[in-house]
Amino acid sequence: MYPVVCMQARNVANSCTVENFALPLGEQVIIAQSAAHYMDDSFPDPSKFDIDRYLPPRNEHQKRDYAPYGLGTHMCVGYVWMNLQMIVTLMMIAYYFEFAPLPKNYKLKISPFPTLSVSKAVKLRIANMFHDLPA
Repeated sequence: MYPVVCMQARNVANSCTVENFALPLGEQVIIAQSAAHYMDDSFPDPSKFDIDRYLPPRNEHQKRDYAPYGLGTHMCVGYVWMNLQMIVTLMMIAYYFEFAPLPKNYKLKISPFPTLSVSKAVKLRIANMFHDLPA
């Protein structure tokens, strides 16, 4: 829902028309591949977390509307490694720690505008440690 790269700037390599809009050779365009992530016709109720989107028969993540790493020749070359690394990191964190918000009554707010920095509004504390960390 919140891709790291939400848009890309590209130059038109071949003049063409898209949706009755002429794109001349050399014109710079912005491709907002994550815009479809928020469109109801692409993903029903796009703001709602719905893990079943990834299950058959829906498989919504396999549609061309879902492009968190770009598409085609401009697709991120490290996306497979990044997906694996993200899963391993989250598994390690979940294996060792249980987190709780600070203060305890903090209400989480989600911004539709991703940034490359961490919000300082959210603070977490380690509520429980399940296993000892390796030396």
